[in-house]
Amino acid sequence: MNSNAVPLAQRAFNAISEESHGISSKQIAVGLAAKYSFDLRNCLGTILQPKFDFTGVSGIKKAYKAVFSESESLLDALDELRLNELEATRHLIVHRAGIVDEEYSNRISGALPVGAPLELDEKKVREFVELASLAGGAILVSVDRWLCELPGLSAGEVSADGVSPPFIS
Repeated sequence: MNSNAVPLAQRAFNAISEESHGISSKQIAVGLAAKYSFDLRNCLGTILQPKFDFTGVSGIKKAYKAVFSESESLLDALDELRLNELEATRHLIVHRAGIVDEEYSNRISGALPVGAPLELDEKKVREFVELASLAGGAILVSVDRWLCELPGLSAGEVSADGVSPPFIS
């Protein structure tokens, strides 16, 4: 977002409802602006970063819904309930060594007893990979489509700052 940020930032600012970290939908704290020498053109992404949480499915959905609300295919892909299962499974593997805890059991409707080892077969792993690929692909396609529609930038064209927009075909 730090390059060619204005159209994305406008959408992100509109989605901010409460003030925190010196920024709201209507104002930016003078101290925060001063930190960037009052030139926010190339740091809007950095400034907005604390307002959006990309560490979980719900935060990712919130962020993309705020900026790409017109993309039904993207929002449908991110609304896929199995993404929450994938997130919970990843968390269980990384943080609990694959041993089912109460949180996982509750999130996955008690399918496994607390203390049991998580068992993933080839079918489930394939399902998770396909799910992640579809969601990631939907994000890429939606962002690419949006970038291609930016006024003044066409496919392969380089912006004024010398950076070619990513994913434009």
